Amino acid sequence: GDYRIFHKKDNETVSSISFSWIISLYEDENDLNDFHFARKTDNGIWYHKEGYSNKPTSYDNDKNRIIDPRNCNLGDYKYKKSFKLSLNREC
Repeated sequence: GDYRIFHKKDNETVSSISFSWIISLYEDENDLNDFHFARKTDNGIWYHKEGYSNKPTSYDNDKNRIIDPRNCNLGDYKYKKSFKLSLNREC
């Protein structure tokens, strides 16, 4: 898949953690200090989250499902780049 994330269960011994995500970066053209991210899930759908208290959504501002992060409407946020973020760490 496009990402893996490890969740430790109670009382479980863990020797390593490994995960990776495909992420897209967006930048507010009116405020270059403001940015936004979207993340791709295993099913190929992208999710983003506006603000701290909102739930993640797979829909853009036009109510279209986000399939291609380069072609979605996130308001003032404009697509800049996609990249893979990975972590492999011994505990």
